[in-house]
Amino acid sequence: MGGTEDADGVLFEAFLDGSYDCVDRVVLRAYFQLGQRAPGLRMWWRRWQGSDEGLNNTRLMRVAGRFSRRVKGWAKGAGIPVVYSKSGDRNEDLAKGDDPGFEGVFLVIVRRAPGNVWDVEQTADGRIKRIKRKKPRPWVNHYAFHIMDRDWGHVIIRFCPHPPFNALVILNGHEWVAKEAERRKLAFTKQDNCFTELSDARDLGLVADALSSSESSVGRLVQAPYVDAPGLASLESEPSAVAV
Repeated sequence: MGGTEDADGVLFEAFLDGSYDCVDRVVLRAYFQLGQRAPGLRMWWRRWQGSDEGLNNTRLMRVAGRFSRRVKGWAKGAGIPVVYSKSGDRNEDLAKGDDPGFEGVFLVIVRRAPGNVWDVEQTADGRIKRIKRKKPRPWVNHYAFHIMDRDWGHVIIRFCPHPPFNALVILNGHEWVAKEAERRKLAFTKQDNCFTELSDARDLGLVADALSSSESSVGRLVQAPYVDAPGLASLESEPSAVAV
């Protein structure tokens, strides 16, 4: 919700201690650049396997299957739950850590969604005829690694195990503000993205300003033009209210 200058802020002004404005979500699109085009995919396969032999749809599917088995094995050994999300499930409810002092991966959520998948067409004698993207995009499993980070709080890395291995790194500005407020010894109570109680609304606003200022790395990304490049950052910023 916005500050007291917008319609919502005026409506609820009597119930607010103050307001702060910070980056809501920071979404970094990460991808394997060599695998984004058909010639690069063949080059990657040759470097890995030594030749084009075996570059077919079955072997590409096995890459994703191998990733799935290894994630399950690693998670089982580390005691980390792997949850298969169903239609209608709220991932926000599934991904709530119980230990506030924990750092690291605490949950893996697997969910089906459209993915960029390569289609290797072959001739009758098994030679590669053409490599193109499957259309429409097929529904495949995506793996969301939920991480509790020292500086950013709840971080999500969402990964598609099918070549070209596209991924999203999702950060939450409100989580960063909460972590920084803890370091500055500010007393507060937070529910989801809303600070419901706090000792000093002005100090919280200064913390939020530090995140989105031009001197911070996030602030520079907010002000930067859109660039189509690996590690592209796409940011959304909206004001947030502080309730009593």
